[in-house]
Amino acid sequence: MKKKTGGLIFISLIFFCFTNFTFDAVANDADKAIEKKKAAIMKIMSQKQFKPHKLKEYGYAAEFCIGFLEDFKEQENIEHIKPIIEVDTYNDPKLQAYLKQFHQSVWAETLSQMRLCDEGDEQCGIIYYATKNFKLFKVNIDNNEKNGDEHVVYAEGYKATDIDKYKYTYGGYIILDLKKSKEDIGVSTRDPYDYEKKEPIENYNGIIKYKREYYIFELNDYAGGMLVLNKYIEKRDNMKRICLYYKEK
Repeated sequence: MKKKTGGLIFISLIFFCFTNFTFDAVANDADKAIEKKKAAIMKIMSQKQFKPHKLKEYGYAAEFCIGFLEDFKEQENIEHIKPIIEVDTYNDPKLQAYLKQFHQSVWAETLSQMRLCDEGDEQCGIIYYATKNFKLFKVNIDNNEKNGDEHVVYAEGYKATDIDKYKYTYGGYIILDLKKSKEDIGVSTRDPYDYEKKEPIENYNGIIKYKREYYIFELNDYAGGMLVLNKYIEKRDNMKRICLYYKEK
């Protein structure tokens, strides 16, 4: 019995060490990815002059948006939040194991989107499903300590099924825990990859912590360069664009 117990302890120690090694490796990869993102952001911000746009219209203090722009340029006072799960496909076992705690139909609806359209738009009514780069975050995205953290899912490469004409559209972030009957709480973002041409694009986004509160930012190449900062607003029961910046012409 002693030999068996010793063997079990030895195996447990090996498993523990291997698990810690795997966790540390994943954590290191995530840290490297964030540092790479920060360097790319700083390079773009140094090459382009951004100007705040319609500060009064978005209803947030001009001083805040101006201050955020200066900090974002240097990536100071900004913490990039790492996902707890990051996989390339929805059916990845690591993601599916975590999603067992959620009602499956909610995820099926959440990871699809009906394209918003104007009357006469030929794409009206087409449903797109997320296909690439799934990330799951656990973060206090509504900045409310009383209700704890929320789960936020990010996905890219939304694709219209069985319709070759409309292949891909952009993805974004969806908050899952605020109201389970409502799947459109979140932010749309431009993918950092062209899934049709199969080439990267200098678009960046993420969940960040800035001055003790959480936001979703996006830096993309739209109109020559655009930076957006979004925050959850309780009265609106959704994310809201609070700061917008365009590249100066």
